[in-house]
Amino acid sequence: VRVFDFVAAWAERGDFRGCPMLRVASEIVEPEHPARQCAQTHRAWLLAHFATWAAEAGAADPAALSRALLVLFD
Repeated sequence: VRVFDFVAAWAERGDFRGCPMLRVASEIVEPEHPARQCAQTHRAWLLAHFATWAAEAGAADPAALSRALLVLFD
């Protein structure tokens, strides 16, 4: 199963309440806290995957589209 399929299925669940990593980052304000660093790493990973998928789909600006997709996911 491709990561995209997993992310899409996850976001379509009835109990999905947005990106859990964003929720962690909003609750833990200390930049050096390990949970916040983990959340930032995960968001960077997801952004990179969105950029790859956007490029594979032929987007004119994969970087811009990946950022927009991350906002929608949040």
